[in-house]
Amino acid sequence: MAITCLMACGCSGHKGASVSNGSDTALQAGKALRSSATMVAVADEDSSAAMDFLRRFVLDLEFTDTIGSLLDSCLTPHARELFSRAGEEHDMDAIVKAQDTPDDFEQTLQFHRLKTGWYKMQYRAEWLATKTESNLFYVIRDRRDGRLRVAYVQGLDTTKLTKAKNNDSFFLAVEPEIKVDGGTPYKFLSAFYKAYTAVYFSLDAQIEKETAALRAEYLSDDARRQYAAAASEYDMDGMYGYDALIGAFYTTVSREKARMIKEVAKGVFSVGDGTELTVARVGGRWLITKIKVTPGS
Repeated sequence: MAITCLMACGCSGHKGASVSNGSDTALQAGKALRSSATMVAVADEDSSAAMDFLRRFVLDLEFTDTIGSLLDSCLTPHARELFSRAGEEHDMDAIVKAQDTPDDFEQTLQFHRLKTGWYKMQYRAEWLATKTESNLFYVIRDRRDGRLRVAYVQGLDTTKLTKAKNNDSFFLAVEPEIKVDGGTPYKFLSAFYKAYTAVYFSLDAQIEKETAALRAEYLSDDARRQYAAAASEYDMDGMYGYDALIGAFYTTVSREKARMIKEVAKGVFSVGDGTELTVARVGGRWLITKIKVTPGS
């Protein structure tokens, strides 16, 4: 038996945002998308059900002909997007962290509860020196229909979840406010960048919609065109979901680096991985007016 790469199930990728009319801020738009919380942490009494759900889900991926439908029903929209981005960047299934599984996968597959909502998967992987592959999942009960769903898959995310700042409170944090009325280019960009990357980290976010709203509000027309052009370079190779503002497909692989901002020239800032952003005053407000991506950074 084998689980093959699920590239075909990837998200469509960014194609550039439409121009905002400025009547509402992108922050308000993002909050509106999350006006009703949908997630409830899986309590201790649900642990057995959660582990049974995870086992059935992982094994079903080996046998179903409708992988997309299975992912849509078992993952939250946010986890679905991150799963697709991980596959697009690493060319592997983020669930089992491999392109194929061993013949005895079903017999060695195990799940363990770590704490409320968090579960560890393990199976024997002969190709690894440790002989064991593992992954972490955050499982929730969706208020909309009462079903268990995966809200986060660690995959190749290098962040250690044992660090308090990167644990539950970090994932579920509300976006910081964006200050656009005065201040300095650095203060504006710092607020924007924290809010933008928070969309990737918040477990109930809708990445495509919320990042598009932020780009529409705080990027100039030229910057939006440059953003779309950077993504199209990868689209032509069948790799979708590249985000020029973070310089990656899957932000959480470089979570700490994704929030580093350094001024390299007046109004020009190095951010994320291989990206430079220019900030200027346009029509009385700060905007990102230029995006420069350095290939291979």
